[in-house]
Amino acid sequence: EFVPSEIGTLINAAAYDEESHPDDRSRIYPTRNYLSNARDETWVRFKSFNFGDGASSVLISAKSRYGNPGQVEFRLGSPDGELLASVEIKSKSSRWYEFPTFEGELLFTPLGQQDLYLVFKSGSRGHMSVDSFQFD
Repeated sequence: EFVPSEIGTLINAAAYDEESHPDDRSRIYPTRNYLSNARDETWVRFKSFNFGDGASSVLISAKSRYGNPGQVEFRLGSPDGELLASVEIKSKSSRWYEFPTFEGELLFTPLGQQDLYLVFKSGSRGHMSVDSFQFD
């Protein structure tokens, strides 16, 4: 079971507790301690994420499988819930273990414990992999 996370802590993206397509080919896979096969409009949930007194930015280490730019949206409460941040992922890596880091500013200050959703926007040919993220 997922242990609630906190701001200032590096979160392993493969530690999600629910994903959008567990039973079909769009399934997101936890692979080698990172999340892979994140396709357009898929999502993962981190239940009861602890934002404490708030954060102002998010860092995410991720890459695009084919180098096509995409975005990771951070949403509260549901996959179409309030948009907290949107971070553009505009890089790929030829090595499976390399994940460039991208930063996004939060649109507002979240407080307390809330379900956190990472929603992937990668277009029709995009697949993303995410190693980790952290709110500060």
